[in-house]
Amino acid sequence: MSPILKIVFAVPLVLNALITTFYFVLNFWGVLTGMGPSHSRINDWIVLTGLATILALLGWAYHLAIVQERSLAGFGVLGLSILAWPLIFLAMLLFGKVHWQ
Repeated sequence: MSPILKIVFAVPLVLNALITTFYFVLNFWGVLTGMGPSHSRINDWIVLTGLATILALLGWAYHLAIVQERSLAGFGVLGLSILAWPLIFLAMLLFGKVHWQ
């Protein structure tokens, strides 16, 4: 893989990894400390599962593109990890407690 292609791959990978890690740690801390008796924990577990899946996809994308030098497969898995974000919110709407205000 050429150096320019590595940079084009690394920028969205690092941005997605930073955002995902931030929300994962924040949500995990919320699960540990609790948010009160009226707070729904099912949404927390849906988000934690989704974020862990995204982090696993990002690791797999890095392994495919950088370690194995299969750039097309790495970009495909990276795109899949970016598309997983709306799926988390869809799962929260379908399976979590929805509070319409």
